[in-house]
Amino acid sequence: MQMKRKKFWIVFGVVCAVIVVLCIVIALVFRLRTVDVEFRSRVVEGETNLSAGVQDQVEGYFEDGKNLLFYNVDSTIAEIERDIPYIKVEQVIRYFPSTLRVYISERLPRYRVQDSDNSNSWYILDVEFKVLDKVTTEEITTKVVSGNSNYYEKTIEISPDSLKIESYVGEFVTDHDSEKNNLSEVVRGIYGDTQDISSVLSISFERNQSGVLTFELTMKNSGNESESGGKIIVSGTNSLANKVFYGIDCYNEYVLKNAEIDQTSAVIEVVEDNGRYEAYLTTAGGDSELVDEEE
Repeated sequence: MQMKRKKFWIVFGVVCAVIVVLCIVIALVFRLRTVDVEFRSRVVEGETNLSAGVQDQVEGYFEDGKNLLFYNVDSTIAEIERDIPYIKVEQVIRYFPSTLRVYISERLPRYRVQDSDNSNSWYILDVEFKVLDKVTTEEITTKVVSGNSNYYEKTIEISPDSLKIESYVGEFVTDHDSEKNNLSEVVRGIYGDTQDISSVLSISFERNQSGVLTFELTMKNSGNESESGGKIIVSGTNSLANKVFYGIDCYNEYVLKNAEIDQTSAVIEVVEDNGRYEAYLTTAGGDSELVDEEE
């Protein structure tokens, strides 16, 4: 019995020693030593809102010596995105035994939304409703450049009658998912036709008498982009991007290319009929006519 007990403690001691050695080896071998930060997409030089050394800045958030096997990078990613609002961490890949590769992109300003507590303040949001900046009405209307962004040109105003928010720079707006998703589709439709969003001055939306969500896009005046042009009206969220795309295309074709039409009073309304789109043009006289229908 004593011999068996002695043998047990010998085996137990050897196992413990092996475990300790293994832990030491793992701790030494899988220590984080290298962090590579690469851009997947970035705005061209002269227009970017990120500094030249932003990759080194991002690298500095990851702690050397951390065990790569157990390193939870989620909190580090959240810290980076909070402190550098224009950064989006796309992916972090572990290359064992000691390297992290971090892929980042530059976030693009898409909307300006009024502060619910201060009508003179506006939040600059990207398509995911992350707050990139906060500016005053004067900075927008006088086209003052913040960093390298002329927000009047690069963002679309969301009508305060439709949406106001309260948030902080670097944070995500989390309580307006429906609005975020719908506006993302609207912007996708705008960009799909023009490869640009700067032609749209503002967007408003509300439910009509039938309970259907209706979107109104106010275009910039092609003769003076500081003034309002015509409007595009789209109803319903089904195939929203496609309907906006169609409306923008019709506006460009039947309003902007017709010198006899006063664009400030022109309205293009997109109607869906049995899965096909029709565009009706209303001008200053109040008459409405079918100007285009999808084949």
